[in-house]
Formats: sequence, C-alpha cells, structure tokens
Amino acid sequence: MQKIVIKNFGPIRDAEIEIQPITVLLGEQATGKSTVAQLVHFFNSLIRDWLIQFTKRTGNWNAFDVENIMLGTVQAKFKSYYGYKIIQTTNPIDIKYYFNYSNEKYIHVKSYEQEDISISFSEACGLTEFCERLAVIVSREELFFSSQRRTEIQDLLTSFLTSNGREPFSSSVYLIAGRNITTSFPKAFESFFTENYQEGIEEAGEYKSVHLELMSQFIQYSARTIDVISQHGGSIESLFALRKVTQDDIFSQNFLSRLYSILKGKYTVSGSAESLKIDDSYHKIPLNQTSSGQQESIRILQDLAIACAINTLHFRTIEEPEAHLFPSAQNALTELIVMTHNRTGSHFLMTTHSPYFLSSFNNLLYAAKAAGDNMPVGETPNQEHIKRVEELGYQRHLRLLSKDFAAYQLQNGTAESIYNPAYAITKIDGLDAVSSEIGDKFESLVEIIREAEEYEAA
Repeated sequence: MQKIVIKNFGPIRDAEIEIQPITVLLGEQATGKSTVAQLVHFFNSLIRDWLIQFTKRTGNWNAFDVENIMLGTVQAKFKSYYGYKIIQTTNPIDIKYYFNYSNEKYIHVKSYEQEDISISFSEACGLTEFCERLAVIVSREELFFSSQRRTEIQDLLTSFLTSNGREPFSSSVYLIAGRNITTSFPKAFESFFTENYQEGIEEAGEYKSVHLELMSQFIQYSARTIDVISQHGGSIESLFALRKVTQDDIFSQNFLSRLYSILKGKYTVSGSAESLKIDDSYHKIPLNQTSSGQQESIRILQDLAIACAINTLHFRTIEEPEAHLFPSAQNALTELIVMTHNRTGSHFLMTTHSPYFLSSFNNLLYAAKAAGDNMPVGETPNQEHIKRVEELGYQRHLRLLSKDFAAYQLQNGTAESIYNPAYAITKIDGLDAVSSEIGDKFESLVEIIREAEEYEAA
C-alpha cells in the first residue's frame, strides 16, 4: 500500500491519504484534489525519470555519482513543477510519499527557506547499497546499446521502492481534465504543440510547469494509444479479437456493452482519422464532431480496453472521469474501471464531484460483500448468495473487494476518509449535501405557496 502525507502544500494544510488499488478523491473546487493527484503521479513517475537518466549515460560510475542523479532528478523536477507554490508558501512544506508503507520505504520532500528544497530517502530504502549496485550496471559499457542493460536498470529501480517486481508504478499516466484537447483539434495542432513544447524544454531544462508537462505527456500518450488500436485492426473489437479476448466470453460481452452504452456507437480509426460508427450501416461521424461526453471519455475507454486486451499492469490518475457524462454512463464507466482492475491488477486514482460515481462504487463494493468475496481464506461463501448477486448482473469481474478501495473528502485543508471497509460502503452525504439543501428550500417554497393559496381562497 502507498500513502502520502502532505503538510503546507498548495491548499493542503495537513492530510494523510492511503493509496489503495482504487482511490477516489472528492471535494469542492480548490480544495486540493488535483494537488494530491498530481503529487501521486509525480512520485510514481520518478522511476521512469530515473530510467531515462541512467540509460542515456555511460562511463565509469560510482555510488556517489548515482546518488547525486537520484536526488538531483527529484529536486529539479519538483522545483520546476511547483516553483510558484514553493515561493508563495509561508510555512515549511513537508511531504512524505510511501511507496511501501508497511516497509517504511518513502521519499521525503521538505522546504526550509522559500525555494530551498531538501530531498531524502528513508533508511529502509537502503539508498547507499542500491546506488552501489546500480553503479555497476550503468558502468558496463559493453551493454550500453543492449536491451538487457535497460531491463536490468528498470528492474532494479522498481524493486528499490517496492517489495516485489509486479507493481504498476513504473507505468504511470495522468489523464488530464479537458481530454477533448486530443479530439477537438486537428492532427497539425498535436505536432505543433509537441514540437514547440520540446523546444521550450531544451531551452529551459528537462522539466517545465506541472500543467504543461502533464498536457504534453497526455497528448503524446493519446497518440500512442491510437497507434496501438490502429495496429490491431482499427477498432476495440479487432483489438480484443487479435489479443484472444473472445467476444463470446462473458467478460468481453460485459466490457463491450458498457463501452457502447457510453459512446453510443463503435469506435474506429483509419490512419489518423477517428470516428464513431453509430449504427450497423456505414454511416460514421468524425470524432471531433461528436458530443463532449464522447470526446472526454474516449481516451479513458481506449486506455482501459488496451490494458484488458494486452493484460498490462499500470497506474492511472484520472481527473474527473465523469465529465460530461449522463449518470447511467458514469455508472458504466465505473464498472469498466473495476473490470480493468480485476483483470489486470492495475491501480486507479481519481478525482470527482459526482455522487453518482461514488454510488456506483458502493454497488460494486456491496456486490462483493453480498457474494462473500471478502471472506478470509478458508471460509466458504454461500453459493445461493453468489447466484443471486450474479443474477443481478454482478459477475466476479464486476465486484470490488473491500480491501482494494479508498475514498477521501478534501475540505478546509485536510482529507477525511469517507469509506468504511468493515461495512464496504462510502458515505456520500457530504458530496450530495447541495441536493439536500436545494430540496429543503423547495419544500419551504411549497409551504409558502400552499399558505398563499389558502389565503387567496379565504
């Protein structure tokens, strides 16, 4: 389990958040949801940053050189991403990111005077021993151009901060809000933005502000997902077929039916031209002419489909996945995320404003509880209960284990857990308080109208 502890950073005054395989952050605007999400991605993407640093260099390395690169990479990236927040902070920043909370493996970021940022690793990480081992690998010039060298470096970096080799943190992607930026504009925009952004990086250093960096990464990642689908026949159906996810399989049927319910058609790509086939005819609508909900959700849906088809393990941070979607589509998307997690082991951290989104998770959590999925090893679930749960449409791949979920409400600079794992349910009263307030005012207005009608009648 990962965990982040934040003090005096952006709108966050004091917060501790456990990062479970599926974690949801909710709250009003400007309460720190994106701040937390960006920090989680920041730390999870460090393995990729280190990999780039160590695979592009050769020569005689020692442990001191490696340690300087490790610490320097984190410091340079943090100051570039968040420089403006550091300058505006009156109280010292203190952030700990636990890659493995039980083993006390964490990175500590702390400020002492304005822009002075200190980076350190916990003793449990064994930084000195790690740097000595990595120095041996990166100094082997005979392997400089071989894939073996890259693989060895990546495996060592991954195990450095985690307890086992099967972790999603070296494959972290941030799916920004405003995802239609990759669908609404022509291909020329993507090329123009990426080229000019890269030129800016070369002039200013390796990193730029967090918002520009995440936007650039998302644009480039979206282009890669389109390429993957194009290389597998140009549709989700062909992707599934070529990767041996048969369409008569119950998982495939459930996945595709939810995909269609959100997109209201079938996605296709030919060359760089993306479109939605709305019915069984040849009629297609260019993707950039579809609804805002279809454009906002398509990159998430593509990503989930590729993960399930290729069975890849990854970490995804998604801002407002419910954006521009009707409640029924929000429910379908929630189920697709849980299906992907159950099939691949992938992790998801999401920000949301939607009570429907959390209600959908409650159903999947309760389905697992009702079927006995949370029972300790050795205990036998009630088969009749499993049958009844599945008759409601909750197959095993649609049920979410209690231990795999967390939800937090951010407000007043803190984060409060609103999920009770013992009861497998999330409290959404705070999120939907506005509905209650509107309802109360409506009832008062009804009472005034009733009294006015009685007065006029008299």
